[in-house]
Amino acid sequence: RKKVVLEPGHSPLDWARLQRSGIDLRGLPHSNLIKVPPSLLAKHAKAPEDIWTALNGRVYNITAYLPFHPGGEKDLLRGAGKDSTKLFNATHPWVNVEGMLAECLIGIFV
Repeated sequence: RKKVVLEPGHSPLDWARLQRSGIDLRGLPHSNLIKVPPSLLAKHAKAPEDIWTALNGRVYNITAYLPFHPGGEKDLLRGAGKDSTKLFNATHPWVNVEGMLAECLIGIFV
C-alpha cells in the first residue's frame, strides 16, 4: 500500500481528537440519520468541499477526513458519491470503518 506524507496535525491520533471534539463532521442541520438513495449520494462528490460515500450500507460525509487519509486524498476520492464498500474492503478490510467514521455518519444507503 502506498502512503503519503500527511500535513502536521493530520495523524490518526489527530483524527481521533477531532472526532471527540464536538465539532460537527456530518454537515447536516439535524442529528437524525437519513435514508440516502444512490441519486442523492451521487450529488455529494464535489471535492474537496462535499464528499459522501457509502460503506457497508451506511453513508458517511468524509469531507473532513480527506486530509487525514494515510493513502492520500486521491485514493479516497475514488469512492466519492458512490458505494465504495468493495474498494474499501479490497484495500483494507481490517479497518473498523464504523468506529473510524462514527462522527461522520449521515444515514443508511437505500
